[in-house]
Amino acid sequence: MSLLCAKRPLDLCSSYMPPSKSRRTDVRLYQALDRIAPLPRSDFYNNPTFRVGPWVMNGGQRSQQFHSPQPPAPPPIAPSRLLPNATSDENEDVEMDDAPADVTKPLDSSDADAYSRLLRASTTDLCRDIQPGGEYSTITLRMKDFIKGVWRLARLPYGYEFACDTLVWFSISVLHRTDSPFVYMLNSQRQSIYFLLDDAMLYIALEWWEKSAIWDVWTVVKDIRLGLSAGKVEWWERGSYFAKSLEFLLESQRVFDVRTMVLLVAGHRLPPELTDQVSGYLLYHKGLPLTDVKTKHDWRSNVARASTTTAASSGTSKACMR
Repeated sequence: MSLLCAKRPLDLCSSYMPPSKSRRTDVRLYQALDRIAPLPRSDFYNNPTFRVGPWVMNGGQRSQQFHSPQPPAPPPIAPSRLLPNATSDENEDVEMDDAPADVTKPLDSSDADAYSRLLRASTTDLCRDIQPGGEYSTITLRMKDFIKGVWRLARLPYGYEFACDTLVWFSISVLHRTDSPFVYMLNSQRQSIYFLLDDAMLYIALEWWEKSAIWDVWTVVKDIRLGLSAGKVEWWERGSYFAKSLEFLLESQRVFDVRTMVLLVAGHRLPPELTDQVSGYLLYHKGLPLTDVKTKHDWRSNVARASTTTAASSGTSKACMR
């Protein structure tokens, strides 16, 4: 069984009846699974499909060390430059005139790392030369082109993580520049701009979850937390600073880890139906969603679905009244 199914919705969760919490805990369940006859020590332990997630089996012992051969690693991401003065050259990523010639070319690169640097170099001065009184409308208008560029970056090979990192970089290094009018804007306007960035990251992450077989988002979570700790985001803005994105990333990572561990421990010993039941048991006792995580966090589809349902119910009520 491939671990590609570790992220799919549980087929039997809709009919799953959770037992009483006083019966078993997930620890007891792991102990019971360990007492089952061990798997034959064959090529299962070196099967690349079982190297997904935080655990691999090594001679019957769970380990966080991956076996060779390793899958091709994505290109390294440059260290997050959340603050303009975070590097030895304080004007790096700040002045377009100081950028190399190849960085100032049009955004036509197909490499995620190169395109990310191009996008940052072309966006650094986004908040400059804004007329007084039109700060909010000008910034939101310019951000539309920036977000389009981030979406193009996300759809390049290995581009999703670069896209999320670029959004966090923009929220600190561009919005909070010394010459940016963002800090003088109304609280509601600042929260609205943060919401645009949060919404872009959320739907990039939802698409990433849909297409990726390996789910490891701790780098993105670390970038968001670095942005929060940079001293630029006020305490009353924390509820709109990538809040929805962070909630989805953390919850989806926990769901993926649970399903991956169940497949590693019992994937070859139990039929798929029972494996889904075990996953549902553990997800319930950890307070995680039993249905698809994407469906839960896709608020646009949920709002549209609720509106359609309300309109249908209203139409039915009017027909009955007639």
